[in-house]
Amino acid sequence: MLTLLTNDDGFGWPGIKILEQALLEKGHEVWVCAPDSPRSASSHSISIHKKLRFTKVDERHYHCSGTPADCLLFGLRGVLPIKPDLIISGINNGYNISTDILYSGTVSAAREGAFLGYPSIALSAQCRKDGCNYQGAADFLAESLDSFLPFCDKESFLNINVPFDFTGIWEAGALGYIDYHDKVSLVESQGNESYYSIGGSIEPEQRCTTPSTDFQVVARGNASVTALSILPQCDWEKQERLKQLYKGFVQLS
Repeated sequence: MLTLLTNDDGFGWPGIKILEQALLEKGHEVWVCAPDSPRSASSHSISIHKKLRFTKVDERHYHCSGTPADCLLFGLRGVLPIKPDLIISGINNGYNISTDILYSGTVSAAREGAFLGYPSIALSAQCRKDGCNYQGAADFLAESLDSFLPFCDKESFLNINVPFDFTGIWEAGALGYIDYHDKVSLVESQGNESYYSIGGSIEPEQRCTTPSTDFQVVARGNASVTALSILPQCDWEKQERLKQLYKGFVQLS
């Protein structure tokens, strides 16, 4: 299987190298196109107002001066001489669960891959002070790919998160609301200019009552697997109310 890897932590990050090795051992032909430096929390941004630099490190390894989504959009529409059978974004340095997916460059790269028509997966591993479970995440996905591939198509992709103390069990995890209790702090003031930084809690909290979220799954030590739609979901109840409101305006006019 021809597999293309990307990430948002950067071309030289250990997670993507460990994943590449795990896939090579399973017989994959692995190509890599990743950002040349960390692009965490870049979401699904693409570069439309500047030129991007792609560097060919060797026949199957490239890095790019843009975002994770750029790596795939530019790479698969003109730079890379391949059409992959599978795209994997990761292994990310830390979870991408619940509302994290709104900001994650890792998840957005997988979404871009699916949007371009390729089966795609985002993979993240829990990190602690004593390290990250990159190897556990890589081995889990490499062993489970045959089971997960049927869930990856042009309309959806998978988001997988693997705990540090992984039990070897996985569950389907729903999305929830995660609160990091972000605090904005003044760093420096110079005349009329002030500089701020943002930081969050080491222990985020789920602020919804949704059962069996990915947040709860990983807290049990199990891997969370979530099928995400490429398109954001509509609030269908409010859509119906809007239709009725529209009909009322038409009748009045």
